Amino acid sequence: MASTDPGLREAQRRQARTESRREREFYEYYDALEHLSDKVPQYVDITDPAALQRHVPVSSPDKALSAFCQLGAVQLRAKRGLLFFFNQTHAFILAEATPTLSLQDHSRHKDELWMGYSKIDRSWSVCEWTIQLKRTRVDGDETSDQLPLNIIPDLKGTQQFCTYPYVIDAPRMRFYAGCPIVSRGINIGAFCVLDDEVRPGLSEQEKTFLRE
Repeated sequence: MASTDPGLREAQRRQARTESRREREFYEYYDALEHLSDKVPQYVDITDPAALQRHVPVSSPDKALSAFCQLGAVQLRAKRGLLFFFNQTHAFILAEATPTLSLQDHSRHKDELWMGYSKIDRSWSVCEWTIQLKRTRVDGDETSDQLPLNIIPDLKGTQQFCTYPYVIDAPRMRFYAGCPIVSRGINIGAFCVLDDEVRPGLSEQEKTFLRE
């Protein structure tokens, strides 16, 4: 039954408009990426162990995006960096890199890719929560704001994420830090780093790097 609460209905309409704009902005970037390669991100059901076992992760067709993820992983001392973008149903991993990944040959590494260039159900991405964050004021200055960060020291220690497949099983991710990617005022995706060790957070210098 539809809600009769005017406030709730208006909130639902705003959310629907936001999701529609997010999807349009995403596809502008995604369409450009598709022209670089005939590869498309393969859907993986991460709740299905057999599907995960069959999945062979490959690096992004855009080496610049892979290099960006690798720089983030190195600078933030994490196992991997990933770029997530969203339509209304799926989370697209348009790039993933580890600190040791060769940008010329993704089969050369010491730390293998987890998902690579792929897509998963949106509900299983921690970045789904990151893109809902709003900009925050800086020290009460009404004219200045900064990108919000989503920092989770231990995914396994949270009620929200402790049952996620990649937390309870390989690669057993524990630490997460992510920042929204904004286009025309809409959070269309997020950059994040993941690590298999619990961490207290990020230093102020690392937070600045993540926002930039």
